[in-house]
Amino acid sequence: MASIIPRFRIIFGAALLASCVLASFPATARAASAACPPVAIVEGAAEIVTPVAAVLRRRGLRSEPSGCGRVVRASLVTRPDQTAYALHIEDGYGRVSDREIADASTAASLIESWAIDEDADVLAPRGAPVTIESAPVAPLPPPTAAPAAFRVMTLGEISTASDGSVWYGGALAACGRVGSICLGGRARIARDGGGGGGGLPVTFARARMDAGAAAVLPLSLGAFTFTPTIAVGIAWLRSTMNANESQIPIQQIQMGQMVVDDLALGLEAGVGAAWAVSAHWSLVGELGGLYASPVSSRGGGGGGGDVPWDFMPRPPRGFVHVGLGLGYAR
Repeated sequence: MASIIPRFRIIFGAALLASCVLASFPATARAASAACPPVAIVEGAAEIVTPVAAVLRRRGLRSEPSGCGRVVRASLVTRPDQTAYALHIEDGYGRVSDREIADASTAASLIESWAIDEDADVLAPRGAPVTIESAPVAPLPPPTAAPAAFRVMTLGEISTASDGSVWYGGALAACGRVGSICLGGRARIARDGGGGGGGLPVTFARARMDAGAAAVLPLSLGAFTFTPTIAVGIAWLRSTMNANESQIPIQQIQMGQMVVDDLALGLEAGVGAAWAVSAHWSLVGELGGLYASPVSSRGGGGGGGDVPWDFMPRPPRGFVHVGLGLGYAR
C-alpha cells in the first residue's frame, strides 16, 4: 500500500504537467505567430503588383522573407485580352492555386487567405502539387470615354452642283457640347473646276464661300463616332467672265471682264464618320448636301451700260459634296 501512493503521486504530477503544457499551447502559438507574421512575396506586372502589395502591407503581411513565419509566393500576369489578370499562388508545401482576378482588392484577399491559413501549418508536405481549378471571371466592361467637350474638323471636299458643274475646295467646322448636342459653326470655300464658255468667246471663273451655324449629334460606337449634322447660313457666289476682246465689242464689256455676285440662303444636312486613331485625333469623312435659295438680285461691275447678263451662268441651287480630313476632339 505504501508503494502505491508514491506511484500515484508521480502519475498525478505528470498528468497535471501535461495539462498545463496543452493549455499554454494556443497562447504560445499565438505569440510565435505575432513574432513571425506571414510573408507574401508578390511578383509580376507593376500596374497590379504595386496596389496589391500596398493592400497586403496595410493588413499586416510582410513582403521580405525573415527566416520564420509562413511564406507564400504569388505572381500576377496580364492576360492577352487585358480584361483580367492571371493570379498564381504557391505555399511552402507545394500547394498551388491559379485564379483569374479583375482588381487589386480581390487579389490581395486571395493571397492573404493563403498566407494566414492556420490549418496549413499542421499539414504534412504533399508529394505532388494540387492545382485548384480557376474560377471563371466575367470580362470587365470596356471603358466608356467621357463625351468630348468640343470638336474641330477640317476637310478637303469635292462636290457636284445641280447645273452639272464640279467644284473643289475645303471646309472647316467646330462645335462645343451643350447637353447631347454639339453646337457651333462651319465654313466652306470652293471653286468651279470648269471654265469653258459653252462655245462663246469667253471663259468663266466661279468661286463660292458659305458660312453658318451648325448642330451636330455625336453618336459613338467603339472607335467610331457618327455625326449627323444640320446647318443654316449664307452662301456667296462670285462669277467672273473674261471675254475675247477681238470677238466681243469692248464697249459692251469694259476691260474685257464682267463680275457678278449672288447671295443665297443655304440649308445643309449631312452625316459624318470619325475613326479614332489616338486619344484625341481621328480620320473623318462626310457626305452631305446643300440647298441655296437666292436672296438677292444680280449685281456686278464692269458693264457700264447695257451689260449682257445673259452670258453669265445662273448660280446652281443644289450641291452634293463628299469630304475627307482630320478631326480633333477633347
